Amino acid sequence: AGCGNIRSLAAFFSIWTYVTFFSYMYYTSATWSLVGCLVAGFGVYPLMEPCVSDSPSLSGNVLQTRYSELGMITMAVAVQMLI
Repeated sequence: AGCGNIRSLAAFFSIWTYVTFFSYMYYTSATWSLVGCLVAGFGVYPLMEPCVSDSPSLSGNVLQTRYSELGMITMAVAVQMLI
């Protein structure tokens, strides 16, 4: 399973569907509009990761990096809320 055209096409349609769903939620729901906007904006970031065919996506190093990144983002948001 390489990084060919079929994978790129599948990634495009997956991202498009994801953003469309949460944008629809943003525009149609008064209660959940903020959540839909935030999920569409911040949730698409991991889906935009480039394909690397020789590296497994769930290796320990990748998970450790993602966990660390999530912690840094959470702390940055907390600091911004306090300031």
